[in-house]
Amino acid sequence: MVKLQRQIALDHFNDYARMDRWGRLYAAIDHPANFSFLVRKQRVLELLGDLTGKRVLDIGCGTGVFFPDLLELGGTVVGADGAQEMARTAWTKSADLDRERLSVLASTIEQLGLRAHAFDAVTCVGVIEYVEDEDQAIREVIRTTRPGGIIIVTVPNAACLDLWMKAVLAPFRWLVRRALSAIGRPPTSGTDVDRRYYTPGRLERLMERHGCMIVDRVFYFVDLACYPIRLLAPALSLACLRRLEPYHRVPGLRWLARGYIVKARVP
Repeated sequence: MVKLQRQIALDHFNDYARMDRWGRLYAAIDHPANFSFLVRKQRVLELLGDLTGKRVLDIGCGTGVFFPDLLELGGTVVGADGAQEMARTAWTKSADLDRERLSVLASTIEQLGLRAHAFDAVTCVGVIEYVEDEDQAIREVIRTTRPGGIIIVTVPNAACLDLWMKAVLAPFRWLVRRALSAIGRPPTSGTDVDRRYYTPGRLERLMERHGCMIVDRVFYFVDLACYPIRLLAPALSLACLRRLEPYHRVPGLRWLARGYIVKARVP
């Protein structure tokens, strides 16, 4: 596995906040990328359910895209993000929300700086795959959650068609890059950073070895028209996503899903 570099990841997300790219990913379903983020949010909120009277910790809160929904569900919310620009933007954008039930911290998942057993529910959306020590991160998440409380963790699914297609086509992609470079048109390096991909079993074992009990699991972003169709014909890819996503709990479709979520109970 490529060693994940914490500061590179933080710099990456700080840049996203400065350019307001994070908020735009949740703005509208007009591209497969937007669909991925929005449907992940929908699944997490479904798993949380009613939050009336509950304290909720949103780890990796980004620019606060979950805040309105968490507050509407009745929760008192603390957002935390290790990327300081993300946290700052989240607080700025929350000006029209009920700040008596909302606060934002610039702190990483490994060192949240919060008191133990303070929250009834903790969400960890798109975070664990970027940390260098996943066990330390999960221990800190559990420490902040009350006994019997809920933790929801999302990860990219390693056992999916999209990654297999990228692996199969890797030699062709290399040849295309070499050809473009030879004619003076080098391809861009992309805007993402290194991250882990988890099989469902790996994520569940991670939670269980720290004493958590898995109470629900769900796949999302059921992507049949995946790479390279998603790049060549994004409209077709989006149409397929819309058609298949309602069937995200069908066991036979999990190998198409690019994301995986577990809901676990803290002992």
